[in-house]
Amino acid sequence: MKIWLLLAFLPGLVRLDGPPLVKTEVAPGVKVSLPADFVPMTNDDIARRYFTFRKPVAMYTSPDRSADFGFNVSNSQWRDTDLSIAKDFYLSTLQTMYTKVDFAQKGTLQTVNKRQYAVFEFVSEVVDEEEQSLTKGAVTRQYSYLEYTLRNGKVLIFNFTCPARARDKWQPTARAIMQSVRVK
Repeated sequence: MKIWLLLAFLPGLVRLDGPPLVKTEVAPGVKVSLPADFVPMTNDDIARRYFTFRKPVAMYTSPDRSADFGFNVSNSQWRDTDLSIAKDFYLSTLQTMYTKVDFAQKGTLQTVNKRQYAVFEFVSEVVDEEEQSLTKGAVTRQYSYLEYTLRNGKVLIFNFTCPARARDKWQPTARAIMQSVRVK
């Protein structure tokens, strides 16, 4: 009987199905458990791998640079009670960003550590359609797990991404990371 009691507490101490996670403060009042071997991305890494006009609050990557976790805060203003409206807005945005999107979770509202999130989990496909591109017709497939929540009128965005071919390897870790998010 004592072994069952120990096993009940074991998941909080060690992850048996993926890399060990460590609590990381990604911004004041925002903590998440990340794989112990993830490192902060350099400004050069972010600029080279992500086209964005505004630097994310935090970006971390795996040692082989194949899986990334990011945290950002939007500039847009929302009432903290408008998560279901924001969810629909972000769903529409995601559908227009990619050539094709296959959702596993399509804006599911979930409570994580006493806070409500809109959750999007999907595999996206982008086809290079630029006429002058050397890679015209090339397809990029990516697995993504996103969580959105509202705090003080801003959208907090948590994202995990990796190549779609690595989904089976990273999906349990992505889900564990997102279940660990804590926002004060």
